[in-house]
Amino acid sequence: TNAGSGKRFSRFVTDGSVELSDSVSSLFVETDVARESQCLLLCQLRGCAVAELNKTARVCRAVSLSNESSGQPAGLNGSHVTRQLGSPDDSAVTLWKVEEFEQHLMSLTSTGGLLRNSSSGRNGSIETFTAPASGCYLIEAAGARGGNNTMKNTIGGPGVKVSARVNLTAGVQLSIVVGQMGGSTSLSSEGGGGGGSSFVYRTGDRLLLLAAGGGGGATGWEN
Repeated sequence: TNAGSGKRFSRFVTDGSVELSDSVSSLFVETDVARESQCLLLCQLRGCAVAELNKTARVCRAVSLSNESSGQPAGLNGSHVTRQLGSPDDSAVTLWKVEEFEQHLMSLTSTGGLLRNSSSGRNGSIETFTAPASGCYLIEAAGARGGNNTMKNTIGGPGVKVSARVNLTAGVQLSIVVGQMGGSTSLSSEGGGGGGSSFVYRTGDRLLLLAAGGGGGATGWEN
């Protein structure tokens, strides 16, 4: 029986430790085994995302993740808790996670994925994302396109697209400002407004992680 997300994984990589936040439901099954192959097989059969083997205690923990907000079965009471798995200083403890672990966690969090501008005009809001687990995250941002000139039939320039891989600790919150398209004009003597820039920064200390400039507005003059 698969108690996790309904997805089966085939490739696992070793890791020293994994921290899970309470943003997802994490359930684990403990089994009395001492061999690595048995522990990994148990994890694969249950569709789990993390496996931990303590050879001294002869205990294998197969950890499954789910999120009822994305249409999956609700987690049991007490399953939405912060967990620290693995023990880098204990040679008897081995931890594995699925190769696409970070992507799997992102798919389970309702705040993950693509964020767009929250409104038009000047009334947008700052959006947030909370890292569900410690790891390396790929962040991509794009500045907004500049406004058009409908009289001259010219269009604004595209915004800059940038990306970065950032190490985040479970529970760290990011603030995201998504730029909005510059205002367009129908007057031949005016240019379109510049596109808004997009920013990603850590909410706690306001450390800027990523910035993407907006595109220039369309010209109203003949070349």
